[in-house]
Amino acid sequence: MDRIQDVYLCKGLGTLGAKYPGETLDLQGKFCGTILAFDSPRRDAILKKTKQQGLNIGSSGERAIMLIFEEKHTDLLLSVLESIIKR
Repeated sequence: MDRIQDVYLCKGLGTLGAKYPGETLDLQGKFCGTILAFDSPRRDAILKKTKQQGLNIGSSGERAIMLIFEEKHTDLLLSVLESIIKR
């Protein structure tokens, strides 16, 4: 992922965090390339639902969600995540 796409994704995750407080915490890996991670208290439920929607993302530790993908997947990822975490 290039820096422009990295900034775009980080901004999108920040927007989700502002819209849904407590859902995308401790954003890590900003501007580091292809890996980005954030903590979520509902990690396992989010991972299960993303897989049901055809989006396979990983995890680490107790709450972290790891994102590794190509830039074309950014809008899809943000859309799927919002559909899952919105109340």
